[in-house]
Amino acid sequence: MSWWDDIKKALVPKTNVAGGILTTTVPNLAAPKQLTGGAGYTYGNLAELLADGGNLTDAWVESIHVCLPDTANKDMMVALSLEAAGGAATPAKIERQVSFHVNTTVAADFHETIPISPALYLPAGTGLRAACADDAGAKKVSVWANISRGKG
Repeated sequence: MSWWDDIKKALVPKTNVAGGILTTTVPNLAAPKQLTGGAGYTYGNLAELLADGGNLTDAWVESIHVCLPDTANKDMMVALSLEAAGGAATPAKIERQVSFHVNTTVAADFHETIPISPALYLPAGTGLRAACADDAGAKKVSVWANISRGKG
């Protein structure tokens, strides 16, 4: 190998697939979780975005993507919780709350990705649950969480 090949090899970024940062959308990108709010400004029941057993490594929630609300020109909130699976109750411990306004007259056109800063840490074996609330009561919105792995 020539000195020129050594230089070219040194300039190519090294990638470590096993230790690299991987991003995932939960639940599956084809199947967002539809959340339904409770009465006005009250969170509805928790829905599972990531099962406890499905989180095999430490992860961080970097953002959420919300879309397909059944209302327009309304204030909405999504709460993220690390509570144990099994209950359909409203969140008892909210880790992050994300507020947004459905700022369109055609709700089907609304899509928004909202960063979570700082990112929400999910230790291995911990699942992610979400619930929504709105100012009118009982409105719906679909949600995904974008998570990363391999940071740290």
